[in-house]
Amino acid sequence: TTVDFRKRLSGPLTFEEERRSGFSNSDTAGFLSECRGNSQGFQLVRHRISPDGKGVTVRGTLGGDGQTRPFSLRIIDEGGTPRIAWFFSAAIPDPGNLPDSDDAESAWAAETFVDFLMLLFGSNADHLLTMSLMTEEFKARLPSPSVADAGLNYAKRDVRNWLNSWRQRYERFRLDSVRATPTQASGRGQLIGAESANFDATLTRESGEWKISNFIIVSPDSEPR
Repeated sequence: TTVDFRKRLSGPLTFEEERRSGFSNSDTAGFLSECRGNSQGFQLVRHRISPDGKGVTVRGTLGGDGQTRPFSLRIIDEGGTPRIAWFFSAAIPDPGNLPDSDDAESAWAAETFVDFLMLLFGSNADHLLTMSLMTEEFKARLPSPSVADAGLNYAKRDVRNWLNSWRQRYERFRLDSVRATPTQASGRGQLIGAESANFDATLTRESGEWKISNFIIVSPDSEPR
């Protein structure tokens, strides 16, 4: 796994060695073990190469005990060695095929949209990976009744509460369309549960990576306006 991925998965760094390296190997191992669960095998479904040719996403399912869990994995070249830069599995229904995209950038942006939505419903309550897919500006705009964390313009607790609140009304999602320019992408779809709602979302490039910069409900139980 890449150093960046291990940093995404790390909570507070307790030991001196962790503070020097900036990540926790034990947190990473715990996360991967949680993703594996009781899975006894896997099936690859499809892959997509990034527009710049420097990365590839792979999607598939983990299986075992009569259950399947969709997973998302990304591989990049790090110093001449292929390494895992992203991985998670989610205990939610497989979202199925991504919407058709008429260009490589839109197709790649759709991968990030799907990852965010799968994590929204399928990650653990800490949402470390989910938050890593959101821009800092977006996290700072969310309702923030708590005192901001040191060095941040928001409290991670408030962002987690906002993310977890979606699970009270919805259980899964459908992504209908994605359109991208070199700097911004927009997506539309539906959140589905006991009630349904249409959403609009945007992605913005931050440090060369697509990240969620807005996510709003546009018209519950009706067509998007």
